[in-house]
Amino acid sequence: MKIRPIAGILFSVLTAIAASAQSYDPADYAVIRPSRPDGRFISSYAIAHRLVRNTQPKYAYRSGMSASEFSAWQDNVRNAIAALMQFPEA
Repeated sequence: MKIRPIAGILFSVLTAIAASAQSYDPADYAVIRPSRPDGRFISSYAIAHRLVRNTQPKYAYRSGMSASEFSAWQDNVRNAIAALMQFPEA
């Protein structure tokens, strides 16, 4: 059967991935350091992506809010949108 060679290859790939994952140390990535000697980063995309990924929105919806919390959340979102859109006072 042809299933055994594919299973062997898959096992080898998964073993290699597991072995490389064991050498991962989060402390190595705690501070972003450029690899260039002048201290500049090659691309700002990675830094912007990391900043956006780790940002929690101020008015993010949380499930399980009580009725009063939901009402306050709605008011805060409404006021924030009005400030962003710069609606004139009616």
